[in-house]
Amino acid sequence: STVRPLTRFVIDPRTPDLMYVGYACDIESPGGILRSSDAGASWEEISLGNLCVYALEMHRELPEILFAGTSHGIRRSTDHGLSWSLVGPPGIVVWDLSGDVRVDETFYAATANDRTYRSIDRGLSWQQYGGNAIPTQVNAIEGMSPIDGVLAGTANGVWRNTGSGWQPLPPEEQPTIPTISTILAVPELARSLVGTWGNGIWDYPSDPSAAPSPAVPSIGLRVLGSPSGGPFRILATRPEADAL
Repeated sequence: STVRPLTRFVIDPRTPDLMYVGYACDIESPGGILRSSDAGASWEEISLGNLCVYALEMHRELPEILFAGTSHGIRRSTDHGLSWSLVGPPGIVVWDLSGDVRVDETFYAATANDRTYRSIDRGLSWQQYGGNAIPTQVNAIEGMSPIDGVLAGTANGVWRNTGSGWQPLPPEEQPTIPTISTILAVPELARSLVGTWGNGIWDYPSDPSAAPSPAVPSIGLRVLGSPSGGPFRILATRPEADAL
């Protein structure tokens, strides 16, 4: 009966009955992870030592490998979330995690110190990524395939790194209200979706000559939230996915 501030939700693609929910801290309880092995009929609580959990990510080909972005670094599990170890930068709040949609071994992290990190060894070790800090809060990160480079969602718009450091997208390519809450790559549709706080979801096609535009859930995606407001999270990426 406890009400918890839920943050992220992931499903094992090979065993759909196995799912995980991360939750942040509040004044009544610490954060942690909830795990279900029966499609959500029942849940068990997994403690991460009273840490707030802001992000969850799963290895696409090895779903037993999970990552949690917490209030004190990145935790990694190799046994479907039953046990966890610290692998990422300690003492740093991790807001978001993303696997590279091209390279299974590569993962990215967005942190509260305005820096981004990358792992190229399945999350065993993490190094600062991008060469330069982004001079504003980084809320989201996505390893991209449809759009060249890695994208970061910040308190001041979308930034891109194509290998030579972080640069903001041109003003004409930014959402009208630039505070970004989430970014989602959709390789199957050759586009990415950018969620904002207060100005809905924006559709970024892979064609660089096409300007981004406000998106509605009409391109085969299941979207949680309002096209005209936030906060919200984009939960499913595949056109054939069932509504959550």
